[in-house]
Amino acid sequence: MARTTVLGIDSSTQSTKALLVDAGTGEVLAQRRAPHPDGTEVDPRAWLAALDDAAGPFLAEAAAVSVGGQQHGMVALDEHDAVVRDALLWNDTRSAPQARRLVEEMGGAAACAEELGSVLVASMTSTKLRWMAEHEPEHAARTHRVLLPHDYLSHHLDADRSSFFTDRGDASGTGYFSTRTGAWDHALVEQALGHDLELPQVAAAPNAVMGRTAAGAVLAAGTGDNMAAALGVTLGPGDVSLSIGTSGVAAMVSETRTADPSGLVTGFADATGRYLPMATTLNAARILEFGARVLGVDHAGLAELALAGRGGRRHPAPLPRRGAHARPARGPRHPARDVLAHRPGGHRPGLRGGPALLPRRRRGRARAGHRHRRAADPPDRRRRAVRGRAP
Repeated sequence: MARTTVLGIDSSTQSTKALLVDAGTGEVLAQRRAPHPDGTEVDPRAWLAALDDAAGPFLAEAAAVSVGGQQHGMVALDEHDAVVRDALLWNDTRSAPQARRLVEEMGGAAACAEELGSVLVASMTSTKLRWMAEHEPEHAARTHRVLLPHDYLSHHLDADRSSFFTDRGDASGTGYFSTRTGAWDHALVEQALGHDLELPQVAAAPNAVMGRTAAGAVLAAGTGDNMAAALGVTLGPGDVSLSIGTSGVAAMVSETRTADPSGLVTGFADATGRYLPMATTLNAARILEFGARVLGVDHAGLAELALAGRGGRRHPAPLPRRGAHARPARGPRHPARDVLAHRPGGHRPGLRGGPALLPRRRRGRARAGHRHRRAADPPDRRRRAVRGRAP
């Protein structure tokens, strides 16, 4: 019997990975990887080059192809489908003020969650549109179409290239797809950008054929990376997955729609026609790497130190700052516990920084100790600074 092979492509923040798989047995037959540029603002054409590098050699062998991509990124195209500006990625938090204003304009957090399934935060696409409208009006005026990263790559693979498409899972993270109605809300697009946009067709079913590659392979709608992960591990109702990558994600599949007005749980759609409530932190793996490096231990040693540390509400300490993440923790006292004690909260860790949970009399000293930490400090001094203890 002839073997049927399928090609799965993951375009994450850091790289593109391509796996050629035997559809009958699940055996991985070959795989390739190509890196992406670093940063939270990236020319999306670099992703196309990485896609061609990683997946190109496998396209002729695949009977079907699908792309999973990082969520939320804003790929702005003009009327000729040329890139208007570098894509703003999910972990670019410059649009935090715009997120707050959009939530207010929608009538508050409860109304926002009821319509979108989630309370808007800076990771989501609509907030980036508002930021562009306010700070780069010339780019906003030129923007005719906005795609998500996986949509942009799927279009590149489509031999026809006459249409643009997406799926409800990735669409649900834009801030202008209503999980209540299951459709785009163009009024929210206009509210964010100041004018309407051409938006991709949303696949009518999870297994819809949306196009074909130049080699004739079936091209699926694809989905966002978190939806793809849930699908890949066959997550079902009642199951919970924990993913530690660039971000940290706790996710589960639900038959019913989520609308959490606290914003702690984002109520996305999944790739199967159900829903994917998630709790997320902006940083995960890099925080663990940073903590292990500062303390001079490996991952196992970091876990041992964290478990041995003293906890409890009477011993608050700030988390070490990394990138946009600056959420203080309740309880941990050992720096290893500081690293591991991130509280899930949508993408709020990137939006609400500062030592809000520190006792007021210690706040200034703890911040100063953290701010003055230097790589040249001796290890014991670095540990005290990360810990944030007042003398």
